[in-house]
Amino acid sequence: MYLYCVHELHMSEDSALKRIQAARAARKFPGIFAAVAEGRLHLSAVGMLAPHLTSETADGLLAAAEHRTKAEIALLLAARFPRPDVPTTVQAVAKDPLAPEPVDALAMRPAPGQVESAPSPRPTVAPLSPGRFDVRFTLDQSAHDLLRYAQALLGHAVPSGDIAEVVKRGLATLVEQLEKRVFAASARPRSQRSAAKGRHVPAEVRRTV
Repeated sequence: MYLYCVHELHMSEDSALKRIQAARAARKFPGIFAAVAEGRLHLSAVGMLAPHLTSETADGLLAAAEHRTKAEIALLLAARFPRPDVPTTVQAVAKDPLAPEPVDALAMRPAPGQVESAPSPRPTVAPLSPGRFDVRFTLDQSAHDLLRYAQALLGHAVPSGDIAEVVKRGLATLVEQLEKRVFAASARPRSQRSAAKGRHVPAEVRRTV
């Protein structure tokens, strides 16, 4: 079936596997056929739901997943089938000696006939359980050094050096600074004393907007 989809129907490998997986799930739970045909479920949704479908859960899960995005279905599954937190790890990633140096994608495009290098793995944020997320990304050396320095500075407040707590505090501080700059947020806002001159927008007006 896979070879037929790829070589006769000219589907991509990913599309072929996705449809075969959906077809196998639909053989066990025929309601999937109608849901896909009517546009209530997309094939990606079927693939995400398939490992969790049983005779007891199928009807409820299929109904709850109708007209939902992949992100919404991931949250739905995390709520119904929670997974434990993942361990916190920081490890060096070996650089591929054959990989080309990174370049500005807008400044340089591959020449005709040139094969474009494979992109780096995308950062992921996956729900594990209600209110808990698995976050994975790669830091450069300077960001790693800042992380370690922040852990040292927070040694009295976060003795364990928990990276999740350090990042949470850093994001809270960053958001507070950005709100002050973007929205002119202030704990003690002052009233407008004089009319604005030129293109300057008074802080009071920015807060109101």
